[in-house]
Amino acid sequence: SINTDFCIYLAAVSNDPMGAKFSDHTYLVNEYEAIRIAQLCKSSQREVRFILASSCSVYGSLGDHAKVESDQVQPITDYAKSKINAELGLKEVAGKNLKVICLRFATACGVSRSTRLDLVLNDFVITALTTGKIEILSDGMPWRPFINIKDMAESMQYCLSAPLENSFEVFNVGSKVFTFRIKELAERISDLTNANISIENTNAADSRSYTVDFTKFKSWYKGQWPSYLLEDTVEELS
Repeated sequence: SINTDFCIYLAAVSNDPMGAKFSDHTYLVNEYEAIRIAQLCKSSQREVRFILASSCSVYGSLGDHAKVESDQVQPITDYAKSKINAELGLKEVAGKNLKVICLRFATACGVSRSTRLDLVLNDFVITALTTGKIEILSDGMPWRPFINIKDMAESMQYCLSAPLENSFEVFNVGSKVFTFRIKELAERISDLTNANISIENTNAADSRSYTVDFTKFKSWYKGQWPSYLLEDTVEELS
């Protein structure tokens, strides 16, 4: 058993190439351990809130209409599949003594103590600043929602004490105003950094393309949302 008031589960094998190479570990860390720790939390003598850092990538490629939380999911990669599996397992665990909140985050971006340069927005900004060039290795047409990691942290903190009607909730976390096609993202960053854009289109078309409806979270959250948009994120990365 464990005695705590909340648990924020951030542990993950957290990108698609790693998920493909280490599939077993991806499911172990992202799914199995999340559910196991939630079960430990449920044994607490007090009510616990369990917050899972999930992902909008669970929507995969389901057309251009903005997905709400109750829509069908279509995870393509092991990473996305492990996240939706974790959500489903946590739904079974939620109930007495355990309130579960799954936050389906948009694609992360921004500066941290260990800034990830494999994330597409961060990658575009850093290469623009260091080489004067932004390379797009596909046709640039997939849609992606983005979220600055400071807003991610704020949303998780909010979950610790905000009112909840149900013992299990799923929220899409991001914003319509921070959603772009990859080509548009490159163009916006080019405008801010004066970098040139090169579309190589050397890779197969990216099947992961999704827009997301964030109304549920924005209605629940009491305060300005989001606090950080594209211009803010490019500035802090610069």
